[in-house]
Amino acid sequence: MRKRAFTLIELLVVIAIIAILAAILFPVFARAREAARATQCRSNLNQIVKGAMMYIQDYDERIMSSWAGARNNAANPYNVVNSVSNDTFWMYLILPYTKNLGIYNCPSFSGPTEPDPINPQRTAYGHAHNFLGWGLNTPTLAEVERPADTIYFADRARRSWAAFVANPDDENVIKRTDGDCNACIRAYTQCTTCPSPYANPCCEAVTVGATHSGQANVAFLDGHVKTFRPSQLTQPFLTPSERGGPRDMWDRL
Repeated sequence: MRKRAFTLIELLVVIAIIAILAAILFPVFARAREAARATQCRSNLNQIVKGAMMYIQDYDERIMSSWAGARNNAANPYNVVNSVSNDTFWMYLILPYTKNLGIYNCPSFSGPTEPDPINPQRTAYGHAHNFLGWGLNTPTLAEVERPADTIYFADRARRSWAAFVANPDDENVIKRTDGDCNACIRAYTQCTTCPSPYANPCCEAVTVGATHSGQANVAFLDGHVKTFRPSQLTQPFLTPSERGGPRDMWDRL
C-alpha cells in the first residue's frame, strides 16, 4: 500500500502556521530576555549604591563624588601614586568595596572594552553629579532632606536636548558615547542651558535613559533601587514650577 505524501497545499499551511507562531512567540522571547537583563541591571545598581553607602560611612557621611580628579592633577592621589593620566571617577572610588568591574555595565548596552581595569573609565550608569557634587565639593547626608527621594545613580543615555524633551521615554533614540560625560547624569540646571547647536558634545542631554523597554532603573541616596519611566523623573526638566517640589527627585534641598 502506497504511503500518502503531503500535498503542496498542506505544506504551505504548515509553514504558515509555523510563521504565525514564530511571529507571536519571538516578541515574547525578546521581552523575557529584556526582563532578565533589567533584573541584572537592578542587581548591578544595587551593588553600586551599596558600595557608595559604605564609602559614605567611611568618609564621615560625605557623599561620594562623581569625579575625583582631572588628568595629571596633583589633587588626584591615584594619578600621583600610579603615574597615570586618566581621570578618576566614582567607579574607582567604590571598587575597593565592590571588587567587581562587571557591575558597571548594563547588559542592555554594549560598549568598548574597559581601558583601565584598575581605574575604571567606562560605565553604563550615571552619578547625579549636578546636585550631589564632583571633586571635593560634595554635601553630607545630613544636608539632604529627602535621601529616599533623591536620585543617586541611574541608567544613562546621551541624546540631543530636543530629542529628550520631545519624548523622554523613547528607547529608540538611546546613544552612548564613551569617553564623554561617561560617568554622570545631568539634571535640568545643566541641560537647559546647553547651547544649540552643541559646540561641546558634553553639553548634550546626558539623562536617565529608557533602557529597558521604555523604563530606567534608578538607585536612590538611601540605598534602594526602583524602576521608572523617565518621564516620571524628568518633569522638573520640562516644568520649572516643579523644581524643588515633592516630585523633584534631583534637587537635594
